[in-house]
Amino acid sequence: MSAPVAAAPQPAQESLALAIACMVTAQIVFTAMDTMVKLLSDDFGAAQIVWGFFAAFAVTTTVDAARNGTLRSVLRTRRPVLHVTRALLLPVNMAAMVLALNLLPIATVTTVVCTFPLIVTALSVPILGEHVGPRRWTAVGIGFVGVLIVVRPGTDVFDPAAFVALFAGAVYALYLVLTRLLSRTDRNDGIALTTAWIGLAVFSIALPFDWRTPTLEQGVLLVLVAAVGTIGHSLIIVAFSRAPASTLQPFTYLQVVWATIAGLVVFGHLPDEITLAGAAVIVASGLYAWWRERQVKAS
Repeated sequence: MSAPVAAAPQPAQESLALAIACMVTAQIVFTAMDTMVKLLSDDFGAAQIVWGFFAAFAVTTTVDAARNGTLRSVLRTRRPVLHVTRALLLPVNMAAMVLALNLLPIATVTTVVCTFPLIVTALSVPILGEHVGPRRWTAVGIGFVGVLIVVRPGTDVFDPAAFVALFAGAVYALYLVLTRLLSRTDRNDGIALTTAWIGLAVFSIALPFDWRTPTLEQGVLLVLVAAVGTIGHSLIIVAFSRAPASTLQPFTYLQVVWATIAGLVVFGHLPDEITLAGAAVIVASGLYAWWRERQVKAS
């Protein structure tokens, strides 16, 4: 499941090894979170599953801001509408992820959602005013061919639920692009604080209408979702504070590997050869788009 992101400032001395270790560990942690969400999704709605995560996230960001003496200043913004719009995208993304994980194997969901770096590339042109050359546009197009290979519309194995996963990836991509846009003018801790409290408010409103009393085992899983999600987000913050996003992006694709292993071990789901081929196309396209972006920036 995707985590909140606020691009943290980079120190003068980057600890690249620590950043990569945190990023790799975060992908394992998020796979564990997705696995627990899938186990819970038959019996609980999105609000009940992820409310605890947003509660923990809100407490953490508020305590950090208060401890640093910046609680009042971080809430100052010249773009309140953009703040709210961006923050609302994360609950939408998480609700779509819960639904997709309920309907599809975890590896399929993760593979389709991992198109988000390609969607970020496409959205960066109209929203951020960035230039994307023909090679990266080609990579974006090939990446979506990979999605078609995985989804296989028009065949007996086609499941329309795959478009829920694609929607989740697209929403997360828009969330990331708006994060980049907002970070040009606003403090990163303020961005995180707004995300946490708006997400908590959204799911708090929905929670009474979505409540089911859990068993002890289910209650433990719900608490673990909150704890694991918070740990994963903390790892992402550490990673992005010590290395550029362009350096860390390739490691996000490791989640496809971990999700495949989790799907096999926990649910007995093993992707077929066509799904694996589609996943390879998506990952290769994303890595090529990343490589071209680095080449362009270096030139």
